[in-house]
Amino acid sequence: MVLDANATDRTTYYQLKQVDQDEHASWSDVVAMERSDEHHSIALYPNPASGWFTIAGAGQDVVGIDLLDAAGRRVKHWNAGGHLAIAEVLAGACMVSVERAGGARVLRRLVVR
Repeated sequence: MVLDANATDRTTYYQLKQVDQDEHASWSDVVAMERSDEHHSIALYPNPASGWFTIAGAGQDVVGIDLLDAAGRRVKHWNAGGHLAIAEVLAGACMVSVERAGGARVLRRLVVR
């Protein structure tokens, strides 16, 4: 998972370069990503969180929520939003992936204490 800290309000184009251990390089296709204001309305609080957190602004079309560790592995899954328990989750920086109907995903950073 890669997050662009410099993403703009306009269409952004990305291309990835993969370098193998034998130094052979290949490029991915160019992909266009567009910002959607509905995705920016999602907020997590409290953040940092301890024991639980809430997702605000996700809407009614959420089909799944995943808590991902720093390596992108799923740590926990929920079917719906609201107050989400994280008491058993180890402290550290995580990503929360909110999947909407239609397959769109919104990622937000969450710090677990």
